[in-house]
Amino acid sequence: MSSFDPCAAAKIDAILKRYTKDPYHSIPRVVIVAASSNEVLYAGSAGYEQLPPHPASPVQLAASPSIALDSVFDLWSATKLVAVVAILQLIEQGLVGVEDPAELFVPEAKNLKLFDKFEEDGKTPVLVELERPVTVEMLMTHTAGFTHSWHEDTKKVQEYYGVKGPTFDGATRESITKVPVFFAPGKHWNYGHSNDWLTLIVEKVSGLTLEEYFQQHIFKPLGITDLSFLPNPRIISLAHAPTPYTFHPGSTDNPEQNSGSSGLRGSAPSFLRILRAILNDGELDGARILKKETVPSMFEGHLSKDEEDRKVQMEAVRTFAEYCDPFAKAVGEGETDWGYGGMLTAIGGTNYPHGRGSHTLTWAGATGTHWIIDKKKDIAFVLFFNAFPFMSKPNAEAWAEIEPLLYSGAGKA
Repeated sequence: MSSFDPCAAAKIDAILKRYTKDPYHSIPRVVIVAASSNEVLYAGSAGYEQLPPHPASPVQLAASPSIALDSVFDLWSATKLVAVVAILQLIEQGLVGVEDPAELFVPEAKNLKLFDKFEEDGKTPVLVELERPVTVEMLMTHTAGFTHSWHEDTKKVQEYYGVKGPTFDGATRESITKVPVFFAPGKHWNYGHSNDWLTLIVEKVSGLTLEEYFQQHIFKPLGITDLSFLPNPRIISLAHAPTPYTFHPGSTDNPEQNSGSSGLRGSAPSFLRILRAILNDGELDGARILKKETVPSMFEGHLSKDEEDRKVQMEAVRTFAEYCDPFAKAVGEGETDWGYGGMLTAIGGTNYPHGRGSHTLTWAGATGTHWIIDKKKDIAFVLFFNAFPFMSKPNAEAWAEIEPLLYSGAGKA
């Protein structure tokens, strides 16, 4: 029996119902599961897996499939944490080194160049040699210099080389290896396709596809059966703004390339099992996915030790934090860093007022598949929405109400 405060649970249940009462304008669906290292503390859901076009009659809504705890979500960038667990396993085995150049495993990395500018035609990229190679750690911390396709220069360079940029379903080898880096490796922090390069390293070293590796070395040991890159007929729809939302089928295609950046599909309770294993020093229910001595490195800041570079990197991470964490704006500067697998919050050593402990590891997928691992307070939880835009006002407001109740209900505030 869970030790979670039933009054706090009732308050969270009421919040979920309130925010999903109008699924076309507020939140279409939400699943929340929280746990300590040794027990599930809270599990709740509200809203719909699938919805008819707006406006829907009460009869149509009543007939629409309700969201369930085990509903299958597109996880998108929540995939990144699993990819980092995989590379850390290979590091533990001595098959990969943190400071190893990526070119030891990915031949295309030998030809990487740095984008400088465009020629006068505005189309032809001017590239220069790298001062230092991209390393495995840079890939784990998004300091390798890669960017996302939403950056205008990146998009133009991709068009010049005739490659289609990676999508949220994943990336092909060509889409990531034919383009340059856009910042000098190790100098800046920029959210990009670094985890896709980690994919190539994991597959090269292990001799397995990423799907095979994840299943054999992470999912199966933890008893997870519904996390996969493969199409799943139970995938829920994606809600797209502006409101009233329109709904599109979730990912139904088999990706060309398994990707360490995105593409996994699965349920919130299954993803929480990965978080709980990390929370419990790499082991859950007798299954170990990481060595106990490895786990602390995930909760240590790994941005540059150079004072000027670190300042630039931390500011970039903070900008992202304010975009994807409703509590980030309430704390001072210098409170974010990057661990192995996600962003670190409250690194100054002071807990957030509502309870979140220092050096908490967190990240999310672009559809609102948020996860948090708080080692200091021994709590981990997921908040899955699957709605665009990312961190819409209702999503952020609901999260801001719910997280303090998870901490107080667990007695960890």
